[in-house]
Amino acid sequence: MTATLTDRALNRATLTRQMLLERSGRTIPEATEFLLGLQGQVSEGPYQGLWSRLQDFRHADMTALILDRTLVRATSMRATLHLHTAVDLLGLREFVQPVVERNWQGAFGKRRFGANDKEQVRRAGVKLLDERPMTSGELGKALQQQFPEGEPLAKAVLMQVLETLV
Repeated sequence: MTATLTDRALNRATLTRQMLLERSGRTIPEATEFLLGLQGQVSEGPYQGLWSRLQDFRHADMTALILDRTLVRATSMRATLHLHTAVDLLGLREFVQPVVERNWQGAFGKRRFGANDKEQVRRAGVKLLDERPMTSGELGKALQQQFPEGEPLAKAVLMQVLETLV
């Protein structure tokens, strides 16, 4: 008969896998890849998550990795913002894309997006972002001027869905 994990053993294995039983000597990028990203809806979340897991974590080190684009925050798992290494995000995004698109459709759909053509909105958004970086709010307002039907937020989030924005 095959041995089964006890609840406690499963609990310990999960906590170990998540690097929550003891602080690790991994680097910030190594830990981020090992965890396959950290939930990043709130900017400080990944900082706190890694501070609690890494022996030599320094806020300034992580900020430098974000500024040099080693680490990026983008829409990924569960269609929410996560912090990933840039390398991981490029590979991961294609796998989560169908879920990200379904979540957008459920959250915004025709009711909030209107009868706008998604591809036209995407092309206009790319053109705007090629001109200068924008926050989601700025992007939504700029797209709303060109496509007045629907809500600005639906257009901004569509850009996060169709383009890997960081």
